[in-house]
Amino acid sequence: SGVPTWKIGARRFEGDEALRVVRAGIAAQATARERIVFNGGDIDDLCSMVRQMRAKGPPAGAKSIGRLLIVDYIQAMPMPNKRWIQSRTEGLTELSQRLERLAAMENIAVVIFAQVNEDPEKRGGVIRLRDCADGKGPVKGCKLALGIYRPHMYDERADPLLGKLIVLKNNQGGQVGKTVDVKLSLATHTISDVEEA
Repeated sequence: SGVPTWKIGARRFEGDEALRVVRAGIAAQATARERIVFNGGDIDDLCSMVRQMRAKGPPAGAKSIGRLLIVDYIQAMPMPNKRWIQSRTEGLTELSQRLERLAAMENIAVVIFAQVNEDPEKRGGVIRLRDCADGKGPVKGCKLALGIYRPHMYDERADPLLGKLIVLKNNQGGQVGKTVDVKLSLATHTISDVEEA
């Protein structure tokens, strides 16, 4: 809808913003049956729900069953309740490995958002693969890792809406270190091509 999420949450709309939100909701509802939506629970609950959905097949009116799972963000997920897990780093590694196995077994794409530690601050915001908070579990088994760099956080003269996606890892043979200019809207939680924004 392009309407800032704080306005949606507070129900403080101006002009045609309410109408835009309604229209965006209707458009999203048309494809909602093809998505995997998970609210709460642990990794066992998540894996079980995905397997059940995939086993049942597409619901009435849907072209296909969900093939994309987005975890936002992995450090916020409950740590697995396993006897051998003694730290958050070990728990995060276990979560990542479970999600990797789930993706392979169910033939779905899994996108994991993760927080970074404070090391990028020491380098002017430049993100490296090892900067994942609580260990490298989420990036160790991933096929593609991207970092988001916001120049405005380190240079007040930079455009606050401009950012860069940095390729940190690419098992498909792509160039590591390559950057792509993007528009970042924190108000609407969107990333778009510079040309389209």
